[in-house]
Amino acid sequence: MLKHMPRTSGIYQIKCTSNGNFYIGSAIDMHDRCEHHRSSLRWKNHINSHLQCAWDKYGENNFEFGVLEPVEKSRLLKAKQEWLDKTRCFEREIGFNICPTAGSPGDINAQIWEGFIDPNGNELTIKNLFNFCRQKALDFPSMHRLFKGKSKLKSRLLHLKNQYSRQPNFT
Repeated sequence: MLKHMPRTSGIYQIKCTSNGNFYIGSAIDMHDRCEHHRSSLRWKNHINSHLQCAWDKYGENNFEFGVLEPVEKSRLLKAKQEWLDKTRCFEREIGFNICPTAGSPGDINAQIWEGFIDPNGNELTIKNLFNFCRQKALDFPSMHRLFKGKSKLKSRLLHLKNQYSRQPNFT
């Protein structure tokens, strides 16, 4: 399935042929990055919940991985931003991208997140939001929106999964 993906830098897409929605990404090695996406999707633990839900609903055979543009490493983020702006694939009815701004997940993960309160009223300092969400079985995009003040929740109270019978929905 990914034999056609080159081991070079560039912009790629993961397209759902059933509904036409797509994800746009950038990578130094597109083959390795797409292989990582596919593996995470198969194991049902992809960080992008929108892409994971579509993969689960439509099945692997209804997804295509393809190269949009070969790009030099130094231009990857600029080129990805151009593709995001042109396609608007961060809009739910169009695509699976979560963020309208190109960047590395490491940019978010490296930040220190303060101001969260756990269910016991204790203030939390989170050094890696992605790992924290993974450990607590929380949805990373929802938690990121919550911290940025773009959530519909009125407080920053964390509801940990093990204290409830179902996983909370922060959107």
